[in-house]
Amino acid sequence: MLKMVIDINGKYLPETGRTFTARTRVTCETCHHGAPKPRTLAAELMGALEAKGIDSSLARYRELQEKSYGRAMFDFGEQSLRGDTAAALTTPNKALAFAPSNPQLQRLMSTLKGERPRP
Repeated sequence: MLKMVIDINGKYLPETGRTFTARTRVTCETCHHGAPKPRTLAAELMGALEAKGIDSSLARYRELQEKSYGRAMFDFGEQSLRGDTAAALTTPNKALAFAPSNPQLQRLMSTLKGERPRP
C-alpha cells in the first residue's frame, strides 16, 4: 500500500497538471481514516451479520458508532448503508421466516423497504 501511495503522489497526481501540496497529497489516512483495514460501515456490518447474525451486526454498529463516530473512520449517514436494497432484504427475510414476530427484524424490514417503522 505504501508503494501505491508513492505512485499516486509521484506519478498519477502530477499527470493531472494540478499543483499538490503536503496538505492535498494522498496519505495512508486518505483511505484508512485511523482503521487498520479500510472498510466501509456496510462491509463491517455485513461481516458481523454473516458471521453471527442480526444481533451481532446491531451490536457491531453500536460499538463502531460509540468508538469512531465523528472521527471520519466510518460514514454513519443513511446513504452509506443503503446500497443494493433488494439484496439487503434477502437475509432479514430469511430471518423472519424463523422469527416472524421479532420486532427488530420487523423494524429493519420496514426501514429497508422505505416504510415508516411502527413504534
